[in-house]
Amino acid sequence: MKKLNCFLSLIFILLVVSLAWNIYKTPEPNLQLENELCDNLFKISTINPYAENNNDLEFLKNVLKDKKIVLLGEQTHYDGTTILAKTRLVKYLHDSLNFNVLLFESSLYDIWLMNDTASKINVPINPQMGLWWFWSDVEETDELWEYISVNPIVVNGFDVQIMLNNISDSLRMKLIEHHFDKNGLDFNEYSSFQKLKGKMYWCTYQYHKKFFTQSEKDSILIDMANMTSELEKCASDYKDSIYVRYLKGMKSWYECTWKYDIGEPLRFHIRDSLMAENFFWHLGNNPDRKVIVWASNMHVMNAEKDGGNQFMTFGKRIKERFTNDCYSICFSSYCELNDNGKPYKTGSNLALEHKLHRTGCRYGFIDFQSLDSISSLKQNIVLRINQKNDILGKWSEMTDGLFYIDTVKKVTPHNI
Repeated sequence: MKKLNCFLSLIFILLVVSLAWNIYKTPEPNLQLENELCDNLFKISTINPYAENNNDLEFLKNVLKDKKIVLLGEQTHYDGTTILAKTRLVKYLHDSLNFNVLLFESSLYDIWLMNDTASKINVPINPQMGLWWFWSDVEETDELWEYISVNPIVVNGFDVQIMLNNISDSLRMKLIEHHFDKNGLDFNEYSSFQKLKGKMYWCTYQYHKKFFTQSEKDSILIDMANMTSELEKCASDYKDSIYVRYLKGMKSWYECTWKYDIGEPLRFHIRDSLMAENFFWHLGNNPDRKVIVWASNMHVMNAEKDGGNQFMTFGKRIKERFTNDCYSICFSSYCELNDNGKPYKTGSNLALEHKLHRTGCRYGFIDFQSLDSISSLKQNIVLRINQKNDILGKWSEMTDGLFYIDTVKKVTPHNI
């Protein structure tokens, strides 16, 4: 009996090894794909935003010819190397192609307040007031903010999320109250909304279940609807329209986060739709501007899921509205360096990033839109665009261009 059990155990082990070998063995080389990579890869010499010679980026003049909107993504918000590359691109797009608006995946209201505060005291903007820390308080964006401080680039936001930054919850409430008083509206009529004081940020997470009953949440939403309606009636300037959008977006985001848990597709779907509405509003106020969008790959890519997992990205909404005027660039990498400077999170040997790594390319660009329809790069390929996960898809339909960085490292906060 023991011999039989040993024999069966051996068979099981061999079966597992065989399966593992079949899963992880090196795939047959796709020579056509590898040849096309060499033929269609624009090699970029550096991502250093201080570089003075931009000859390696001159190909973008043809790629982005006649484009009015360029969407710049990133695999995750914490890739410091990608931020350096994007900073260099922003400078190039402004200097060489006359792009003059930079819209961030940060709060529309917070960035407006950041700009308003700076203009009132005649100082450069303080990005920490309006943007997430990984874009405003890290070494990798030092050159970006220095460049913006001396160049005519308008910075705005299009997100609806409440942020934790230099604008405290109590200050948010005071500013809303002050604006209502300025318009002769009685803020005391909205006692349910005032219960959000000290909880405005945390109520977009699961804490709302602890803070309020369903009846209380319903009363808050009714107050916000009435506040928006009353403010719209007396709106007379740009500042009024900002507060209207701020309250509308906040109400919609509360409705969403109180109904759907983190990770549910409909939560992403609704947020991206609200961001797109803010984006269209910005362009309505600045129809002749050339715009750069700074966001994550997941938002800028042209993708949609339907059925029970409905999710249409911000990028798809922009693409549908502006079609040929818009060009999206997703950033991707082969690996990341850990805190000890060792590479990890490498893609599988099935990923296009693995093939790019094998060519020895450090930085490169692929313009999917210029490829022939029968190109292997136009077919289903594996890319790590979405949160560094290996995903098979027809990526040429989801992003117009791919900016490849061989090795990325995390952002470097200033307080370290």
